[in-house]
Amino acid sequence: MSCDIRVATDRSRFGAPEVQRGWHAGSGNTSILPRLIGYGNAARWILTGEIFPAAEAHRVGFVQDLVSVEELEARTMAIAARLAKNPPIAVQSAKNIIKQSQGTSIAQGLAWENDGYTLCMSTKDAAEGIKAFSEKREPVFRGR
Repeated sequence: MSCDIRVATDRSRFGAPEVQRGWHAGSGNTSILPRLIGYGNAARWILTGEIFPAAEAHRVGFVQDLVSVEELEARTMAIAARLAKNPPIAVQSAKNIIKQSQGTSIAQGLAWENDGYTLCMSTKDAAEGIKAFSEKREPVFRGR
């Protein structure tokens, strides 16, 4: 659940069945799941204990990509490869801001975004990105 990007197969199933056993969902389900799929969807999953097919998890935004079992490894590797091509400082900054901004004001989120932008623009990777764009070539990022 705490993954940044979730990929599931059409055979996957999701739910929080703990309530059917006498306790409520743990491992962040009661605090993280509502932020991911909204209060109503999270309440339905947690309070009913139902198990839902991957299509439902995809529909409510819990899963970003829904693929066949045969496509799973290729799709996850493609996402990982795409992430690895990006400058690590910018990726980490954006990831931190996305996580921090949940549950805060837009003004606070924008302030963090501005700070992250300032940091990123001071890196050699940003200079490389601008140069590569103007030269119409792929950038080579080094995490500096």
